[in-house]
Amino acid sequence: EAVAFNDARVESGPSTLTLTLSTGTPRSRLYLLAVGIDKYKNPKYDLNYGRADAEGFAARVKSGGAGIFESIEIVTLFDRQATRPAIESAFAAIAAKARPQDAFIFYYAGHGVMSEGSADVAAEFFLVPTDVVQLYGKDDALTRDALSATRLRELSVTVPANKQLFVM
Repeated sequence: EAVAFNDARVESGPSTLTLTLSTGTPRSRLYLLAVGIDKYKNPKYDLNYGRADAEGFAARVKSGGAGIFESIEIVTLFDRQATRPAIESAFAAIAAKARPQDAFIFYYAGHGVMSEGSADVAAEFFLVPTDVVQLYGKDDALTRDALSATRLRELSVTVPANKQLFVM
């Protein structure tokens, strides 16, 4: 509502203008792959809050993304489910559905480790799935069972969503 004054300070009657903002319909979908590991095959690597952190993150994304996205699909892998093949399979399933206008979030709460490397092979960072039983001294086992940063990048490229976020 607005009023105007002339040079003699005479006030006009109020004039009302109503604006309505229409936000449109969300057209992008959100895919979240949340991995949380507390229980490892080797119990000396067990954690206390990996699963709870992943569950909490997924819940917050779901509530915060409501109304922003057409739909939110959450895939969770916890504890014994969180193997390299299962993580790669979840990436593949999301890659098969995602579109360029969609968003993808990968959340990982668990161990990570640098390999030791050698004269022939550079050291590399690995996410450690539940079934890895030794973190150090077995680079060949890490290469076979863990998820390298290089492999993680390869998997991210398979997901066509142009907006991607990785939280580890």
